[in-house]
Amino acid sequence: MREIERSLQPYVPRRSADQYFELAGFSRQQIEAFSERAMDIERTKAARGITHSSAARAIVIETRKPKRDYDPAVLRAEREALAREQGIDLSYRPLVPQLKPAAVTTNHGAETQARQSLDFADRHLSARYAVIDHRDLAAAALRHGVGSTDLNHVRAEIKARQEAGQLIAAGHSYLHPLDNYTTPRMVRLERENLQLVYERMLKSRPISGIMVRNAVDGSIDVAGTDRVRDWAVQRNLLPDQADAAVFTLTAPRWASAIEGLAGTAKTTLVGAIREYVEEEGWTVRGFGTTTGSAKALQDAGVNAQTIAKLLASALPAKTARELWVVDESSLLATLPTNEFLKVAIARGVERLVFVGDQKQHLAIEAGSPVRQLLADNLAVAQLTTIRRQQDPDLRRAVELAANGETSKALELLTEQKRITEIPNVADRYARIAKDYLDAYEAGQRCLVVSPGNDERRALNEVIRTTLITHGHVGKDTQEHQILMNRDLTPAQIQNPLSYHENDVLYFARGSKKFPIPKRAYLTVAAVKEDSLTLRKSNGQELEFNPTGWKQLRVYSNETRTIAVGDRIEWREPDNAHRIANHESAVIKSVSGKQIEFSFENGRRLKLPLEQAKHIDLAYATTSHASQGSTVDRVLINIDSQRSPDLVNQRQFYVSLSRPRKEARVYTDDADRMRRAVARKQDKELALDLVQKTPTPTRGQSLGHSV
Repeated sequence: MREIERSLQPYVPRRSADQYFELAGFSRQQIEAFSERAMDIERTKAARGITHSSAARAIVIETRKPKRDYDPAVLRAEREALAREQGIDLSYRPLVPQLKPAAVTTNHGAETQARQSLDFADRHLSARYAVIDHRDLAAAALRHGVGSTDLNHVRAEIKARQEAGQLIAAGHSYLHPLDNYTTPRMVRLERENLQLVYERMLKSRPISGIMVRNAVDGSIDVAGTDRVRDWAVQRNLLPDQADAAVFTLTAPRWASAIEGLAGTAKTTLVGAIREYVEEEGWTVRGFGTTTGSAKALQDAGVNAQTIAKLLASALPAKTARELWVVDESSLLATLPTNEFLKVAIARGVERLVFVGDQKQHLAIEAGSPVRQLLADNLAVAQLTTIRRQQDPDLRRAVELAANGETSKALELLTEQKRITEIPNVADRYARIAKDYLDAYEAGQRCLVVSPGNDERRALNEVIRTTLITHGHVGKDTQEHQILMNRDLTPAQIQNPLSYHENDVLYFARGSKKFPIPKRAYLTVAAVKEDSLTLRKSNGQELEFNPTGWKQLRVYSNETRTIAVGDRIEWREPDNAHRIANHESAVIKSVSGKQIEFSFENGRRLKLPLEQAKHIDLAYATTSHASQGSTVDRVLINIDSQRSPDLVNQRQFYVSLSRPRKEARVYTDDADRMRRAVARKQDKELALDLVQKTPTPTRGQSLGHSV
C-alpha cells in the first residue's frame, strides 16, 4: 500500500500545501484521524454554519469533554488499532530517527530566499490588486518562504526594490500605516488604457446623424438627432432610456458608457439599440465579463461571447462597421481591458459602449478601468429610473442603497419590518429556510444571498433539509462528487506548494511533454517541494512541475447529496451544453450514472453524471454570484462580524436590488450590521497612488455626459 510505503520513509517535518509545517510520511487523512478533537469542532461548526471567530470559540468550549483517567495500556491499544486502520505500519522503528543538526542558513541564502519569496508575493498580490499594502506584501512573502527567510530580510528586499524603482511607494496613511505600493507595470497599463481610448476619441463619427462644424467657435455638433428621438418614441422607450439611446447613437465618440442602477433595464436598452444599429447596416457584437452577462446579451438579441473567449480565439472577418458592447463593465479588470482595447483597435472597430453600474461589485482581478475612464471624462449616459422593484417602498430602499445611503436604507427597511435579528446562527438559518419554504410553496422564485461561500454551503444544506421534510425534494438521495474551483492566482498555480493532496487539475490544452491529453482531469497524489505527483484515472502516476503553466484550473473535491427536485447551479460554464456560469436548473431524474435537468425556459438536458462535475446546490448564493440576476424574493443573510471584503456597501446594494417583489434581511446584530454594510470597499488605482494621472486640457476631455 502507498500509505505504508510512505510511513517507512524518514519521519521529518515538511511544508504543507498551505505553506506551513506538517509531518512527513503521513497523509492528510491519517493526520485528521488522530485529530479527533479538532475534527469534532470542525464538524460542529460546519453543521451549524459557524463562520466568525467568536462563535467558533464558543464551539471549542461547548465540545470540550470533561477530563477523566485513562488506562495507558488501553489507550495505547486504541491508538495502535486506529493506526492500523489508517494503514500506518507500526512495525517500523524508530519512528523518529536521529536527525543531523540543521545547517545554519547563511545571509546569502536568506537574501536569495527573500528575493524569491517577494517575487512570488508581488506576482500573487498584483494579480488581484493594483495597490498593495506593505503588511500584505510582507506576509505573503513570509508565508511563501516560511522556514527559509525572515521579516528583516523581506523588509530589506522591499526597500531595495523601492530604490531600484521596481516598487513605487505612496507613503503612510490611515489605511496603510506601513506604506503601500504599486508597480511600474500597473502604472503603465492604467496609463495606456486611458491613452488608447483618448487617442481615438475624436477620430470617430456618430452611428446616426451628420457631424457639423460650428462656424463661430469651431465646435462639432451632430445634426439629425430628431430621427433617433422619433424612433425611441415609436419603440416605447421610457424617457431616461430614450435619452441614453439618443446620446449613444449620436455621440461622435469612439467610446462611451451607459451607467445604470440595478434594475434600470440596461440590457433591454442594449437590445433596442442593437435593432437600430443593425438597420443602419452595422454589425453589433456583445462581450460579457462572465458567461452570465454574455448570455444576458444573447437573450437581448445580441451576438455575444465572453471577453476571455475573444482574447483566446479570433473573430470571423469584419464585413461591416462594428459596434462592440461590453456588459457588466464594473467587473472589468485592468489587464484584460488593455488586451480587449488592443484587439478592438487592431480590428478597426468603429464604436465601443461600456454598459454597467460601477456601484456594484468590482473585478476580482486588479484594477477598475471603466471607473478610471469615467473619472477621466469618458462620455456617459445615465439610467436612473429603477423598474425592477414592484413595491415602491422597497424600490426607495434600493435607491438609497445605490447612492451609498445605507443607514437611511436600513432605517426604511426597519420601518417596513424587513429586518429580522437572530443572534444564534442555527436559529437564523432555520428561519431563513422556513421563509424560503413559504416562497417556494407560493410559487415564487426565491434566492438566499449570503456573502461567504462557507455560509452559502451551510444554508444550502439547511434549506434542502427543510424542502425534503415537506416533500418538495425526493428522499431517495445520491452522493455526488463535485469540483470546486480554488481560484488560485497565476503565481499560486505555478507554485507546487500551493496544492493539496486530492486536488484535481484540469488541462484544457493538454501536454505532449508529460504526456497529458486535452481536457484531462488528474488528481494530485502527492505534493513535493518542487513538483507534484499526479494520478490519472487509470491509476498511472506521473511527476509534474506546474512552473510556467498558465492554463491550469485547480479544484478541490467535495461531496454533495442530491435528489429529484433539487435546484442546482453550474459553478462554471459548460460551453459544450450551452450553460452559463451560475445558470440554474432543477433535477428531474437521477439514477445510476445519468442525471436529467429542467431549465427555467423549459429546456431539458440529460447527461452522464460524471459530466456534471461543476454543479452545486442553488438555494443560496453569494452576492458576487447573484449580480445580474432577477428573482421574485430575496432573503439576505448578513453576519455583522464578517470582514469588509465580504460585508460592505457594494454587497448590501447588490443583494438588496435582486428582487421584483420582496426582500428580507436576517442578521446576528442589527446595530453592528449598520456599521458593517456602511463600509466602502473600492479598489485603489495605481495612477491615483502615484498622482500622475494625465489631466486633459480644455476641450480635450474624453467626452461629455447626459
